[in-house]
Amino acid sequence: MRKRKYVRSKRAFKKSILIICDGITEKHYIESMKKEVNTQNYSIRIEPKLGRSDAFEKVFEDIEDIMDTPKDELPYDLIFYVRDMDTCYRQKKITAYKKLKKRLLSRPEAKNRLFFIESRPCIEFWFLLHFIKTDRLFNSCSEAEKQLLSYLTNYEKTEQYARTVYHDLRPHLQMALDNADEINSKTRQREEQYSYSEINELYQKLCAL
Repeated sequence: MRKRKYVRSKRAFKKSILIICDGITEKHYIESMKKEVNTQNYSIRIEPKLGRSDAFEKVFEDIEDIMDTPKDELPYDLIFYVRDMDTCYRQKKITAYKKLKKRLLSRPEAKNRLFFIESRPCIEFWFLLHFIKTDRLFNSCSEAEKQLLSYLTNYEKTEQYARTVYHDLRPHLQMALDNADEINSKTRQREEQYSYSEINELYQKLCAL
């Protein structure tokens, strides 16, 4: 009798990745990034939480629900939460945010699976790093946008432009990666206030898969 040959489905080898983000700009930027780094070995779902940038508690609950799934049934190999930090600081919720974040990351299921990708004040600061290296504190997104316009003169916070911003910035990506790496690895004084972005880490982790 001929022995049956078992072939594991290609789909079983695929990594499933969830990227949660705050708004339209982030959604389209990450969509463009995904097209550049994506391979047949993993799939990426981008889930924008439009109009809920101040409701991080609900997003944390959603992530916790995923973590509560039995280990062998977890729907995502990796989860990224990409968020602007300006609202947390403006509403004086940063302490609550950090507490919930620490609790989530302390869960065994989160190890090497859950990543927070923050920008202070917002993603526009990441865009700015494509042109200059600075960690000066921008207290609001509008401040960062104003500085960005000095270099990216056609920038506008609209869905139409959000679809092309990645491609406009792509020639300067290595500079942004280097600038963000240096800012994020710098030794800081206690309670030092500065701007930063960790979107470099999202890009680097996706490229490494």
